[in-house]
Amino acid sequence: MGTARLMEILCSRYGLPERLIEQERGKEQYESIANMVNDEGEDISSLLQQLEEHYDREQKDKQPPPPPLSANIEEFLRDLNQGFERPEGS
Repeated sequence: MGTARLMEILCSRYGLPERLIEQERGKEQYESIANMVNDEGEDISSLLQQLEEHYDREQKDKQPPPPPLSANIEEFLRDLNQGFERPEGS
């Protein structure tokens, strides 16, 4: 599933042929895993949810802050915003 998504991004970014993307295989794998989890019961589902939440918390803490915008971009956004500001009293 991850490989299919990665190939989708690479094909889009670099103009590679879409036939390289195996989306159907990724969907089949996801459904297979979901069925196995459902068959095993609530304990496995609960464990997987806890693992996903733990992973998400770890990744959130590891993400560096976004780089600052360049002065040109900040100026562009300020200029763009001026066209959308409401006059006072509206």
